[in-house]
Amino acid sequence: MKSNKNWRPLSVSVWHYLIEHRDNKSLFFHDVAREVGISLRHLNYPLAYVLEFCERQSLPPLTGIVLIKQETVRLQRECPSAHFRLKHQGQFYYPCDASFEALYQQKLAEVRRFDWQAIHYAPSPLTVFELKSQWLEAKKQRAPGTPHAHHLSQLARR
Repeated sequence: MKSNKNWRPLSVSVWHYLIEHRDNKSLFFHDVAREVGISLRHLNYPLAYVLEFCERQSLPPLTGIVLIKQETVRLQRECPSAHFRLKHQGQFYYPCDASFEALYQQKLAEVRRFDWQAIHYAPSPLTVFELKSQWLEAKKQRAPGTPHAHHLSQLARR
């Protein structure tokens, strides 16, 4: 994340768009970016604020409905960003974790059932750099027994 821009106002637009489209079976990154008027490469900034809010308020992970089109089509299943994470019982789970898929499907169902209209969205006052620092720190405290993605990717390169 290399941006000094204040992404909080745009995260409000993303929040409302995701709530309106939470029942869509396939909501892809490029769809969200186009609709809120942002480049695809910058969409992760406002999504980070939305995910942080959901985690802070113990809400279902609304950003999990945003999918990577190429991976979703190729694998024939819903594929969120590799940067997406689930918080469950105080632990973080990532798409590379073996136990991620079942938990992810459960959380998607919660996102679609949840009464989002009752929630007042208030993005964190943190900068995008501070959010990234928190994210990296939390990633160090992974769910017990799950492999570390960076170790697996290093092995795959050999």
